Amino acid sequence: MITIDITDIKKLKITIPYNTGYFKKLTEMKNATWVMDGKYWDLPYSGYHLNELVLLFRRQNIRLTPRMRECLIKDVTSCLHPLQVELRTRRCRPQTIRMYMHHNRELLIHAVRFPEFITDNDIRSYLYDLANVKKESTSMLDLALNSFRFYYGRILKKRFIFEITQAKGNTKLPAVLSGEEVAKLVSLNLDIRYKAILMLTYSSGLRASEVVSLRPKDIDFQRKMIFVRGAKGRKSRYTICSSIALETLRIYYYATQPETWLFPGKRTDAHLSVQSATKIFTKAAAEAGITKKLNIRMLRHSFATHLLESGVDPPYVRHLLGHKKSKRTRIYPHINKRKLREIVNPLDTILKTGF
Repeated sequence: MITIDITDIKKLKITIPYNTGYFKKLTEMKNATWVMDGKYWDLPYSGYHLNELVLLFRRQNIRLTPRMRECLIKDVTSCLHPLQVELRTRRCRPQTIRMYMHHNRELLIHAVRFPEFITDNDIRSYLYDLANVKKESTSMLDLALNSFRFYYGRILKKRFIFEITQAKGNTKLPAVLSGEEVAKLVSLNLDIRYKAILMLTYSSGLRASEVVSLRPKDIDFQRKMIFVRGAKGRKSRYTICSSIALETLRIYYYATQPETWLFPGKRTDAHLSVQSATKIFTKAAAEAGITKKLNIRMLRHSFATHLLESGVDPPYVRHLLGHKKSKRTRIYPHINKRKLREIVNPLDTILKTGF
């Protein structure tokens, strides 16, 4: 195992077991110096020399000391500043920026390389570890790959990244609440603000990030519509809202007189956080006696499922949800349990008719 440390004067300190082949190659490396007193190799700290070390020893044989790792994280984060600027310029969601920065930073740490030296094999190795060591989902693998395509393909103009294909995985059916469970949830004796948040989230099929960022002017009481501005993918849309939810919202509105945000946070100039909305849902669901694995997204999934079960055409549901692709909406009809129960099992038919 080869250990890489960094000295106080920011030079690489390479400690390796004695190997004549390694020593010969290090002797031939540019600016490499053997320090007899400390019995280690001294190298300038640069992307070029780190890349040379990876090529010489292979990544899996290299161990970074905590100090070296900390230094590398700081420097690669600085290298990724243009990525952060570009994402903010495009007005990407904070969660997207955070995840794109995370995966690109972790890739560089994983590969022990700076961006100009990254190869497709580095990316494949990182994705392999995500899938087989960290056991991440297919959607997380796709997110990581998209972050690399954006940075290396669009910003650094490298073409190799487009040769790596998307991961394929099983379609995960969304968990939903029954109609009875939704009724229990919204019928609880909750704070009027909490009740309004839960009712709007379900009756309009909103994402948590969408409901917390609503403004008073986005609510059209007369038309019973809600304008969702700059949602996921910066797509705005109109969606429906129930009369009961609007009546609850009207009571909340006149009681609190919100100004900039419909649901302000602790600071009046900022809206309620997604985490706070999630806690509101989780606490209310527990109070309603719902024992399923809970997530506020269940309200949105339940809205879509209940519409499809009642006979609403999928294109309309797709529009209300703000899905760009129809495949995102097609997963919902597969969990129409009421219709599944109406199917007569062929074994029952055979035994009853004697066929």
